[in-house]
Amino acid sequence: SYTYSAGLTVATQAALRIEREGQPAVDDWKKVLSLGGTLAGTFAGIVASNRLTLYRLEQLEKKVDLHNKVIERTFVLEGQMTEVQHDIRDMKGSGRK
Repeated sequence: SYTYSAGLTVATQAALRIEREGQPAVDDWKKVLSLGGTLAGTFAGIVASNRLTLYRLEQLEKKVDLHNKVIERTFVLEGQMTEVQHDIRDMKGSGRK
């Protein structure tokens, strides 16, 4: 694969440089490897944070759906209550005559 080939090429060049330059090249190679570890850790943290954010959004969407259902039911109940109030008023009005 490309990743394997690229990694092999970089490692070969690093080994050749270490043979030529010795300890300074070793120190540079350690820095590169350390940076790779830092990047991997950072990437893992981003992935974990993203998963947590997606989970929280999903939970929030569920709460919003529940809230919207309550609002819809309340709207229906208000309409029914208005009808009941009109019916009571009509019954009171017809009883006076």
